[in-house]
Amino acid sequence: MALESNRRRTSAFGAAETTPLPFPVRVLHDRTAGRLEIVADVYDGVLTISLETSRRRTR
Repeated sequence: MALESNRRRTSAFGAAETTPLPFPVRVLHDRTAGRLEIVADVYDGVLTISLETSRRRTR
């Protein structure tokens, strides 16, 4: 899944404003594994941020 090159900032009052990013950003979401990966191609390198969640089952 691709994400537009935009960043959202939230002010102290909760209003969000969108600012274009100077580099491409992709978001990969794997619900089965509980993983969210944000990949940003920054200048000469690649910045990758991975977030993983533990899934608890409740009965």
